[in-house]
Amino acid sequence: MGNWFAGFLKAEGYSVRAFGRKMGTADVNEMARACQVVVVSVPIGVTSTVIEKVGPHMREDALLMDLTSLNHQFRRLSDVIIYSALRLIP
Repeated sequence: MGNWFAGFLKAEGYSVRAFGRKMGTADVNEMARACQVVVVSVPIGVTSTVIEKVGPHMREDALLMDLTSLNHQFRRLSDVIIYSALRLIP
């Protein structure tokens, strides 16, 4: 699903930086610092792990989007990732 969204956003003219388990050794933390919008689209079982890894490296004005699903794990993570304008939109 992540590859599909990356392709879609590229086709729409957006600059896309993608990272996945089969994509080599990109510096995920540097990517998180550089991006205005971070889209997490991973299997549900690793969603929390990915958000915990990437979230602390994001800029304060960046947007984190989870395209996996909204679940109780993410709601708990919102307590860890504290930004001035964190909002959950179901």
